[in-house]
Amino acid sequence: MPAFKNDDVIVIVAGIIVSLLVVLGVGIGAAYYQQTSLSQTHSAKITTKEFIKEIAPAAQAVEKKYGIPASIIIAQAGTESDWGRAKLAYKYNNLFGIKASGKTNRVKMYTKETLNGKTVTIKQYFQVYSSWKASIDAHTKLIVNHH
Repeated sequence: MPAFKNDDVIVIVAGIIVSLLVVLGVGIGAAYYQQTSLSQTHSAKITTKEFIKEIAPAAQAVEKKYGIPASIIIAQAGTESDWGRAKLAYKYNNLFGIKASGKTNRVKMYTKETLNGKTVTIKQYFQVYSSWKASIDAHTKLIVNHH
């Protein structure tokens, strides 16, 4: 067995510490990236076919759990969001135009509404979701819990 000098031991220990820090740093970096990228983003130029393919699994899960036809969910999400091309959908993951219920996770946008027979532009707060699946889940809760 070769004899190690104190300097050799220090270099070996330092190497082990640096290796551990690199591994930990990569793990921490990956966790940070995952945490900061929780919000899905989509292209404003998504095709109708791509949109349907993207949301179909979430819509099918709702059908399986609650019996609401996936085709109805997909059709409503498509018409409400211009098939994922409306800014509220591609940037803020709100497929159904759901208004904000609180002061967090919301965005202020302008929308056209009909008031007293006239079309007016008003500021409105809309809910922001982390993903299209989260938007579909929230929409489903509104339907299921509506009395």
